[in-house]
Amino acid sequence: MSRIASNCLLGSTPPSSEPNAAAKQQELQVACRAQGNFAEYVPLALLLAGVAELNGARKQVLTSALGALFVARVMHVEMGLRRPESTGVGRPVGYFGTLGVMGFLAGYAGFLVKDYWGF
Repeated sequence: MSRIASNCLLGSTPPSSEPNAAAKQQELQVACRAQGNFAEYVPLALLLAGVAELNGARKQVLTSALGALFVARVMHVEMGLRRPESTGVGRPVGYFGTLGVMGFLAGYAGFLVKDYWGF
């Protein structure tokens, strides 16, 4: 929606001849960065969840972890990046929440294969 509203279908710099071009550029850059953040972290978290699932993880644990990841990513964007100056409280909460979920999934996957290593 931000691309259509700013009349910029490629890149993140709308035409400067439009009224409110600076505000539209800021909104488009925030939307691009939110999507970029999603593309950086979520595939890795899903890969970790897949590894855990292949090693016999409980469905309730995976559902809870991926639900927490969803909440963290929504908080990161809606309560963080989209706030004035992108300084909302949701930004660090979402970032550290995402890292926490990924760390948990990695540790859980390691725990599930502890017998393989002789522990």
